[in-house]
Amino acid sequence: PLVVNANVTGSTIEETLGRRKMLHMSQMKNALLEVKREANKVSDMASEMVGRESEHHPVDGQGENGFAIDFVNRVMKEAEELVGKHSEHEAEWYNDEKNAEEAMKELVQLSSTTLDIHESRIVGGNPSA
Repeated sequence: PLVVNANVTGSTIEETLGRRKMLHMSQMKNALLEVKREANKVSDMASEMVGRESEHHPVDGQGENGFAIDFVNRVMKEAEELVGKHSEHEAEWYNDEKNAEEAMKELVQLSSTTLDIHESRIVGGNPSA
C-alpha cells in the first residue's frame, strides 16, 4: 500500500522569513522591560529623596533628584522609541545581514542601558553627565 505523509505543520516562506524579526522583537521587548524595571527603581529612589528634601526645606523639583527623574524619563522615552523603530521594519529587513547586525548592536545597547550603572551619578551627582 502507498502511504502519504503530508507535513501540514511546516512553515510557509513568509513565516520562515518573519521568524528572525519575531525573535528580535521578543528580545527587544524583554530588554525594554528590564530597562523599565531599573528605571522604576531609580525613579522611586529619587522621588523618595525629593520627598525627604521637601520635608526639610521647600523644593521646586529641580534639584539633583528632580533632574534624576527627568533623566529616567528621557532614557525610558528613548528606549521605547528604539523598540518602536525596530517594530516598523518589514520582516525582510531583518534577513539582510547588515541590517540584522545593526539591529543586534542596538539591542545590545538597549540591554546595557540598565540605569543601575548610572545610579550613583543620578542620585549623587549630575545625571546629564
